[in-house]
Amino acid sequence: MGIFKAYDIRGIYPEELSEETAYKIGRAFVSFLNCKKAVVGYDARESGKKLFDALTKGIIDQGADVVNIKDITTPMLFFAINKIENADSGIMITASHNPAEYNGFKLCREKAIPLNENTGIKEIEKMVEKNDFKEPDKKGGYSEYDIGGEYEEFYNEFTKKIGLEKNNLNIIIDCGNGMGYKELPVIKKFANVETIYENPDGSFPNHSPDTTNKENLKEIKEKIKNGNFDLGIVFDGDCDRAVFMDEKGNNIEPDIITALISEFILKDSKEKNEKIIYDIRSSLVVEETIRKNKGIPLIHPVGASLIKTTMRKENAVFCGEKSGHYMFRNYFYSDSALMTIFYVFKIMQKQEKSISEIIKPYKKYYSSYMNFEVSDKDKTIKKVEDEFTDYSKKMDIDGVSVYYDNYWFNIRKSNTEPVVRLTIEAKSKEILENIKKRLNDIINEK
Repeated sequence: MGIFKAYDIRGIYPEELSEETAYKIGRAFVSFLNCKKAVVGYDARESGKKLFDALTKGIIDQGADVVNIKDITTPMLFFAINKIENADSGIMITASHNPAEYNGFKLCREKAIPLNENTGIKEIEKMVEKNDFKEPDKKGGYSEYDIGGEYEEFYNEFTKKIGLEKNNLNIIIDCGNGMGYKELPVIKKFANVETIYENPDGSFPNHSPDTTNKENLKEIKEKIKNGNFDLGIVFDGDCDRAVFMDEKGNNIEPDIITALISEFILKDSKEKNEKIIYDIRSSLVVEETIRKNKGIPLIHPVGASLIKTTMRKENAVFCGEKSGHYMFRNYFYSDSALMTIFYVFKIMQKQEKSISEIIKPYKKYYSSYMNFEVSDKDKTIKKVEDEFTDYSKKMDIDGVSVYYDNYWFNIRKSNTEPVVRLTIEAKSKEILENIKKRLNDIINEK
């Protein structure tokens, strides 16, 4: 079944992901984990409540209790699993940044530990295909829980801890008609906030919730250029990603935010040799910043679910992904867009500079990110690998990365498409353009 992905379950409703399938997934989830109490929430998508009803019927019929926390962000689900008494699992009904016709499930065990293809999704898929479930001694129960007050109090304590105060920052936030509106009350305590597309609407009438697509950022860019804002923020559909823009309307690359927060955390930490994780696509400035501030950099394959497993194993304090996911040890090794935002606010408060001035020292390199549709992904990567043999360093982590004195690149396979993804970074624009052309010629050569 094509809906069972590397990190979650996702497909078009109802053709690929129907109520019938959702019911079976609920039963399989309980059977696989042997869980007793599952916390379940959903985002603004129009199919969310129908899938919720079917999924939770499966959970209850398989003997586990359901705690309905209703319409929430994905970070709120992670929080709820860790805070609701005896909760030992959870499911977020969302398709994250996918278009409106999609929906899906993000699956967690106790402590919001995510399931991925290596830790349960494949087994659940097999159970769903067989549709053969052992009948429990008794059905589970149902209850509802409002996590909002405890969630807000958690961030009140966090902001006190980092010394964040109410300031006069003028912020504009694009909620994209997704779940971002849920995070606004806490943010408004610390900045002057203007919003666009705040009202939740699962048809996403204004733009797709994909924050990686530059087309979806046009409106907020125009607002910033024609207004008086210190910072722009864009949320994806379920609000586990945050993308930032400077006061001129320019994108701030997520790996720059990773470097910025890494430096703050390491300088603020009383512990030595703290580990910080970043994905293979990230700028060299991330590793350089971590080392400069006495941290231990850990490079990692792409994928938030896999990264969280490594974070727990290594007890890493922080992780930043190029996609705009930011994960924190003091947020249950999970994503927190809010925590990320508050760190950025604190850094701006402390330095008393514009965000463009703050990030200027980190913008040392020139980078490019490209996708190529190919018939044979492995053959394409091998062809590139054979052309670059005089490197100073090579890594076979999530594809192939090769490093030279003046540039580096990573070429990796897409998990879901007939596509190879290429990240290039160089010390000058001229070197970048030369390497881009060379790689383009090699990949497209017949």
